[in-house]
Amino acid sequence: MNLSSLNGILLANALHFVKDKMTLIQKLERYFEQGNEKWIIVEYDHSFPNQWEPYPIPFNVLKSLFRQFGYSKIEKTGERKSVFGGTMYSAVITKT
Repeated sequence: MNLSSLNGILLANALHFVKDKMTLIQKLERYFEQGNEKWIIVEYDHSFPNQWEPYPIPFNVLKSLFRQFGYSKIEKTGERKSVFGGTMYSAVITKT
């Protein structure tokens, strides 16, 4: 399987397990087909760590993180109350 020509990556309830999110994004960007960088992210919208979410990433922090990589279109596409409390969000991120 050739992963060097992806046009999108879905990370659903995964980023909150990663301490060094910048390094992860740098590594995953290598798999995109040039010009087709699209991310779909699903995460909890809070900044308080717990045993299930050791490194949470609220939407405002996610926006800031991806802007550092040149992504200009960072849109929250939905919100939903979590059965565990708080709110979850979905976001679509592209460079143009």
